[in-house]
Order: sequence, then structure tokens, then C-alpha cells
Amino acid sequence: MGGDKVWRNTRYNRNFALNFLVGKEWLLGKNQNKILSLNARLSYQGGDHYSPINTTHSVATQAVVFNETKAFSQQYPAAFTSHFTASYKLNKKKTAHEFALKIINLTQYKEYLGFRYNYQTQTVDTAREAVFIPNLSYKIEF
Repeated sequence: MGGDKVWRNTRYNRNFALNFLVGKEWLLGKNQNKILSLNARLSYQGGDHYSPINTTHSVATQAVVFNETKAFSQQYPAAFTSHFTASYKLNKKKTAHEFALKIINLTQYKEYLGFRYNYQTQTVDTAREAVFIPNLSYKIEF
């Protein structure tokens, strides 16, 4: 509750999140000491909340100005993201070696970052960015 005794959302209240996980492991080798693993994660979640833009003040000041009397009353659209992992693990008597490829944001969904003032068009634009992260790793356990 704010100082004006009004309950509001926070920026990070997405209202819902649905996750679906699926994976499969195969035992390989004569002694079945090698493991091939494929995993996927699909997520569908509500968007972050944000305060509406005060367009008149933003154009006058040439900067993004929010209408804080309606703090976090607007919400970005829901987001669908997916992640994928493939790994190969070799188990030895005293050690284990694992090679993995993890791909974060496989579908390259563009997240909403906020707002920026556009000096050329004299408007406020929505800033979005797709973070696609392939991660190749090697792990040794002893």
C-alpha cells in the first residue's frame, strides 16, 4: 500500500507463470556409464507492470516522464520463452566429465526493457531486446 492508501501492483508482478519441463536421458556404453541428456523448458508468463507515460510532459522536457499517480497500472503483453540443454556425461571410477550446450531464449523473444525518448520523432519509444545466450560448458566432478 502506498502513502496514498491505494494498493498497486509492483513492476515485477506478472500475475501468472506457467512452466513446462521435459527431458530424456539415455544410458550409453558397455557399462552404461555414459549419459546423453536432452532437456527443454517452455515458459509462458504475464508481462511486467509499468507506469503510463505522461506524453505532454515527456515532449516538453525531451525525456521520459511517467504518470506516477497511476503507478504500475499498465502491463506489457505476456511472454513465451524457451530454453534447451543437451549434455553428455562420462562417469569414471573417481571422476565424472560433462559436456553441455545450453541455449537460453531459444525462440529469441524480445523482452521489454522500458522506454526511451526519441529526439528525431519527438516521441517515447518502447525499448526491447532479445537476449540469446548459447553456453558451451565442461564440468569435471571428483
